Amino acid sequence: MNEDGSVFKYIWSYKVTFALVLVAVFASSLVLLYVSGLVPDELVDDSQTPTGVIVIPHVGEKNTQTPKLDVIIENPIRVQVSTIGVDSPISNPVSTNEAYLNGLLKKGVVHYPGSGSPGKGNMFLFAHSANVATINPAYRAFNDLDKVKMGDEIKVQTAGKEYVYRVTTVQKMHEAKARIDLSTGKNMITLTTCDTFSGIAQQRIIVQADFAGSYDI
Repeated sequence: MNEDGSVFKYIWSYKVTFALVLVAVFASSLVLLYVSGLVPDELVDDSQTPTGVIVIPHVGEKNTQTPKLDVIIENPIRVQVSTIGVDSPISNPVSTNEAYLNGLLKKGVVHYPGSGSPGKGNMFLFAHSANVATINPAYRAFNDLDKVKMGDEIKVQTAGKEYVYRVTTVQKMHEAKARIDLSTGKNMITLTTCDTFSGIAQQRIIVQADFAGSYDI
């Protein structure tokens, strides 16, 4: 009886020790992955709307899921803001379907369908920002957007030209009040992202800049 009891106690002690070691190894591995920037992409919340702002369509358009598109002479393919280290490819979708746009955000910056084109109208670009390490750089595409200054240059490349914009406004506002007016007659650009660093989930960073010129590349 005593011998059987000793064996039982030994087996139970072994199981407990094994479980504790397993938990410790798992926790250590998770911490190591986080520090190394290897946290899986799924940790980023894609449940929110891609823009989190209200888009005012062109005058005369109906506010539908697929607004009428302007004739785009050149699609934007890359955006750069050197003062904050932004350098990202741009996707050019033709649908405002939320799931579709959220999928494109995993590749970088998205050009909102129906907004202006390079050098023409209000070109609306939006992207993720993230305050956690992630293996996918697209989730940090618009990090530090709130740190741009008046007069900073935003450059947008197409296949044959580079378009330069100069920052005029930098704002933070609740998504319920954030409006992107596509009906303006100004040639400009609007960049927006979630303010992930403030702790206010519904707050958005909105940067606007006026068109300053373009040149061949």
